[in-house]
Amino acid sequence: MSKLDSFLAHAIQTHQMQLSSHLGDRSLYVGASDIAGCPRKAGLAKQQPPNHDIKTLLRFARGHVAQSMYGEFFRAGGASFEEEVEVRHPEIPEILCHIDFLFHSNSEKKRFHVVEMKSTSGIPDEPHSSWIDQLHVQMGLLKLNQGDDVEIGGSILVVDLNAGEYREFNGYNPNELVFNHLIEKGAHIFSAMKGECEAKAETSFLCGYCSFRTDCPAHPKGSTVELPADIDIACKAYLELNEQKKMIEQQLNV
Repeated sequence: MSKLDSFLAHAIQTHQMQLSSHLGDRSLYVGASDIAGCPRKAGLAKQQPPNHDIKTLLRFARGHVAQSMYGEFFRAGGASFEEEVEVRHPEIPEILCHIDFLFHSNSEKKRFHVVEMKSTSGIPDEPHSSWIDQLHVQMGLLKLNQGDDVEIGGSILVVDLNAGEYREFNGYNPNELVFNHLIEKGAHIFSAMKGECEAKAETSFLCGYCSFRTDCPAHPKGSTVELPADIDIACKAYLELNEQKKMIEQQLNV
């Protein structure tokens, strides 16, 4: 390893810690992203924080860069908003979220719009279910703190910096049934963090990146694992596009 590689390995990790310092000690609370993901991974990550490689840290940094860039865009356009707004559950303060962008109106009637931002390589046709769950946690917590007389909406802003593209998935509103289910899941994760139970495992498109997959009960050796619906949809879309690609290449070779 060269001196530059050695230096950057330390510097990138330090930089990530500085950028995430506003999140506090994540081992003490359950965040919206924890609830939206696998309970087992969330619980174990609190007890045994994984050491992320440089590639993963750079992906995290890309997300911070994208959020900072779009924050500048919003300010340049004169939008009224706040960044990284912390909202806690009034009865279970260990469950909380950090809203990327919280827009608010200047009219007499209070209106809030929650924007969850995702930085990706390639923008999907539909938002992942975990992204939607994360947004519902944020909108639900905001509603609990603001009251029923406040109008709340939400959207997911997906940005691909490499391609220079973005897409907003809009039209979301708080849903009490969905929110209550997600809060129950958050309470389960918190119980697992305290060692009161064993957290349940849930499969998703992120299983391949999980540091705790080796002994995961959702992926027993020699067994067939049912893929999540969003992975199935993505695979079908890929196969269809691949067939179209072959047909176009055949036509070009004629």
